[in-house]
Amino acid sequence: MTLIHPVCPLCGAINARDIDDPSPFACWTDDCAQVAAERRAQPYTLGGPGTETRSCPWPRPSWVYYLRFADRVKIGTTVDLIKRLRTLPHDEVLAVEPGSYELERERHAQFEHLRIIARREWFSLDNSLTELTADIRAHHGEPTDIIARLS
Repeated sequence: MTLIHPVCPLCGAINARDIDDPSPFACWTDDCAQVAAERRAQPYTLGGPGTETRSCPWPRPSWVYYLRFADRVKIGTTVDLIKRLRTLPHDEVLAVEPGSYELERERHAQFEHLRIIARREWFSLDNSLTELTADIRAHHGEPTDIIARLS
């Protein structure tokens, strides 16, 4: 068994687990949520001494999301999934996976042949995209469960 030591993006806890463990990256425990809320409330300084102090928005996981609207799919990324889902028109959340702009760019490149308008985030829905979102759900869980934990 090969162990990895992922760091929870919400609370910063280090967890040893099997590398083949398909469970979501975040701890999602009550303690985790409390630690994450406390960390976000801590002030931080931008740019060093004497500069502006703000509430810390981190650690907050970023998400790559797949939204179906009719026969199109938007592949985007956000750190505030709930807010993004409220503001974007969609018929269905196909999948959600932990990831940053780098993963989003990889997915855009992977489905470049399906892009509707150049340099935009909307893609035609086809079997390859449907298969990917099914794989993401199998690996990271149902979007409704992830959204419920974030709400």
